[in-house]
Amino acid sequence: MPPEGYTTITISEEIAGKLAKIVVENDLDSVADAVDYAADVARDPETLSDAELARLLCRKLAD
Repeated sequence: MPPEGYTTITISEEIAGKLAKIVVENDLDSVADAVDYAADVARDPETLSDAELARLLCRKLAD
């Protein structure tokens, strides 16, 4: 069980390698940051309204 505030995920070795590459290429601090980065890049901002983007940013800053 991870410490409070943390979650765990199970990923393949291939995905772990890709995340490690993202960490290095983008000078990130952790694999968790790479997951966030990859999710942000994958999301198409044009599909979200300004209000939705603001809500996501607010939630992200609150975390």
